[in-house]
Formats: sequence, C-alpha cells, structure tokens
Amino acid sequence: RRRHLDPAGPHSAVLERLAALAEWQPGPGRGLALTESHGSICGQVVDLDLSGGRLRVARVTCVLDCRRMVHPDIVRSQVESAILDGLAAALYGEITLAGGRVQQGNFDRYRLLRLVDTPELIIELMESGGRPGGVGEPAVPAVAPALVNALRSAGKGGVYELPLRRSRPVLV
Repeated sequence: RRRHLDPAGPHSAVLERLAALAEWQPGPGRGLALTESHGSICGQVVDLDLSGGRLRVARVTCVLDCRRMVHPDIVRSQVESAILDGLAAALYGEITLAGGRVQQGNFDRYRLLRLVDTPELIIELMESGGRPGGVGEPAVPAVAPALVNALRSAGKGGVYELPLRRSRPVLV
C-alpha cells in the first residue's frame, strides 16, 4: 500500500501510524484497510482469534485523521460505535423480505453485536489541520475490508458476499 501513496500525504501518515500502533506484521488472521470518507481518513487492522474452531474478532486497531477535533472524547465515542456498527453489519446485518414485508421488525429479529462478541478497540485520533472532517461515519467503511483481508490471510479464502453469517455461519 505504501508504494501507491504519496509519502508526504495524509493517507501515508495514517497508514504509518496505524502500522506502528497495531505493531503490523503480516500474518494469519490479520487484515488491514485504509479508507477515506466524509473528509476524514481511517485505517483499521482487524486481528482474528483463530483458536477453538470458531473465528472471533479479537481486536480492531483504528487510526482516524479527521483533520481537526473540537471534542476528542466525543470523537472517540463516535469512532468506537462506528466500528461496532460496521462489524455487526459485516457479520450479521441483513434485512429480508417475505411477501413484500420486512421480516426484521425490531432488534429481536435483527442481530447486533453482543457484549461477549465485542472486540478490544484500540483507537488513535490524529489532527492534520484544516476544516474538520466527519467522525461518526468514517470508521464504518474500513471494518468489512479489514475483516475480509484478515479472513483471507487466515486461509479462509475469498469472501464475495456479506453478511458473513450467510456464507460462513461457522465463523461468527
């Protein structure tokens, strides 16, 4: 990824900081993604727990450059919830229809992450300056590709359909 980025640019700064924070070494069950959304740059590393026959997301490391922050604690809370929302969508998120009606009328029929499924979150916020970027949504798009890259590195093959529970129920 480094070869394709301007070494002096903000994407490289996020990627370098993410690599240091996550202690990046390619290996089984590790995946990385770098995205830009709502004027912010977000990088994430997903680490999987491959022990015991079931796959579990053990940790998500995230670096977000939203250019300028007013309330860093609120930004951190937004990033945490966005990561968990994106992870829930990648693993379970699906709306189905039957007879023209939505089958998930409430959260008893639409699975979200449970506390026991919640990974460790390591988050670092960066400010590169300029007009503030988004902080709620930018952490969502990187979760699924980082997760899919982690699955591929674990030898679980390519993923071509989300949510994962449809194609790989043993994994989640």
